[in-house]
Amino acid sequence: MASHEPVPPPAAAPQADDVGAHVIFCVDNSGSMRTEDASAEDGANLTRAEAVARCCRQLVATQQQQGQGMRQCYSLVLFNLEADTCFTKVNVAAAAQLLQRPARPALGTNFSAAWLAV
Repeated sequence: MASHEPVPPPAAAPQADDVGAHVIFCVDNSGSMRTEDASAEDGANLTRAEAVARCCRQLVATQQQQGQGMRQCYSLVLFNLEADTCFTKVNVAAAAQLLQRPARPALGTNFSAAWLAV
């Protein structure tokens, strides 16, 4: 999920006055997210980071399939001791693709870093 490389906005991103909603995912990326205490639908063990990533991808995929995401833009902020804005104001197709990138949980948790990044 995380990328330290800047992601340019896709050409098809909705214009500011056409945006119905801006969905911002603020996701804990601290070391505790490596804990394997979540379960997949098939019963397989998942880390907390994997479980959250699946939920984000599922929301975007559902909105894309139902056509709800066409007037929305999406952003992802990962936080531990600092906030990392992985992508900002991308369209639904780009969000679906960018959310495939794996996160690398590490360090402690500082919630205020995420809110300051938003």
